[in-house]
Amino acid sequence: MDNYDILPLWATPIYVSSLTCNNETKTLLKELLYNRIVENNGWMSEEMRVLNLPAFSRLKNIILDHVIRYSNQCLEIHNTIEFYLTTSWVMKHKMGDWSQAHMHVNSIFSGIYYFEVDDNSGLLGFERHSSMLNLFTPTIELDVNKWNVYNSRVWQIKPENDMLVLFPSHVRHYVTPSLSENLRYCLAFNIFVRGNISKEISELNL
Repeated sequence: MDNYDILPLWATPIYVSSLTCNNETKTLLKELLYNRIVENNGWMSEEMRVLNLPAFSRLKNIILDHVIRYSNQCLEIHNTIEFYLTTSWVMKHKMGDWSQAHMHVNSIFSGIYYFEVDDNSGLLGFERHSSMLNLFTPTIELDVNKWNVYNSRVWQIKPENDMLVLFPSHVRHYVTPSLSENLRYCLAFNIFVRGNISKEISELNL
């Protein structure tokens, strides 16, 4: 009775790592032009393909290296499949700014690189959609002693400087309000795939 294994079947893989980015690059990211978004809860860069700009080519390559590690080493996706960046933009939040729960369309993976945050900048949260059943149906809510990755409907991560997070684009995520007097900056991006996918009657060339 003392020995047992838990198999996390059909888990949602959230990749968390760190990367090195120099201060000059971070300054250039902060100096982009920004517009207040329609929801009035943050600023978004006017440029929607930030990582395609020559000034950020090194950062782009570092991020793509992490995407390859995530796809090939963690998910064991065949290395003939190529993943590439589609859109990339910077979000800027002041005290009280936040982001509502959402997912990213027309992409396979999405990511966030936090390049300027502090302890009070808010949390990144992930929600399990009611259609994603892993333990109980949405009509069952049992009391638990402690929330963990098996029983939680919501999971939160505290961002740190130079933290990189990758996740499937269909996963709903949000940002809690910033309680900091300092601005919070993060670079968000989407990833899609190209190559010869599957074979025979299911073959798809992208």
